[in-house]
Amino acid sequence: MGFLKIGTPLSWDDVQDVKSLIRLYGILQFVHVYKLNKDRYDENIMFGDEIEYIIIRNDESLKESSALLCASDLIDEMMNLESVIDCQYGSHWTPEYSSFTIEGTPSVPFKLDINSSCFVEDCMRIRRSKLNNVLSAVQGARAITLPCFPNVLLNNSVLMARRITGHESTKKKFDSKGKVEFIENAKIKEKVHNSNNNIHKIINNKNNESKIVNNAFDQNKISSIEMKEK
Repeated sequence: MGFLKIGTPLSWDDVQDVKSLIRLYGILQFVHVYKLNKDRYDENIMFGDEIEYIIIRNDESLKESSALLCASDLIDEMMNLESVIDCQYGSHWTPEYSSFTIEGTPSVPFKLDINSSCFVEDCMRIRRSKLNNVLSAVQGARAITLPCFPNVLLNNSVLMARRITGHESTKKKFDSKGKVEFIENAKIKEKVHNSNNNIHKIINNKNNESKIVNNAFDQNKISSIEMKEK
């Protein structure tokens, strides 16, 4: 995935004028990266994951779902919460292709070993939980993972959103224009903190399970050797 910058996309006609140049730059960059790394040797291979979330708000009275244009404020809120929580396996939140999508990744890469493979899915679930905990301050808001929001181009399918700054409040508010206001809530911060603590518990449990499996494997290996010697 390339570097993603917030900006205004080119129109279709404008893209036609520069598409050949973009392809050329892509080929040149690939060749440059290949030459730079073809003789590179890494002892420790790291890996991670990235998940794109679409932010929506469900209106139970109208039985409708709308995309929520809150990505910028939501990312700021998530990163602020992550910055005040001391956790080795936190989360990192970045913009995605639209104002109603954000991307979540681990704050640090995983080592390529069996222990990391065991808890990577748990970290994905906890990331989603943290995101939905923050969105719980807005009535009906939640994060979903679909390739594209189904009715994004239809009438009333997009809602603007802005965040309240200043003192904390637990009251959910909607202004006359239908804009959703983000509420900073101490309970939400506590939920995110607990989610990060759960990651540590999961990691410790997975490590203990791996040690038990390894010990059992070693014992069976020793027993097999002793039987062969007899």
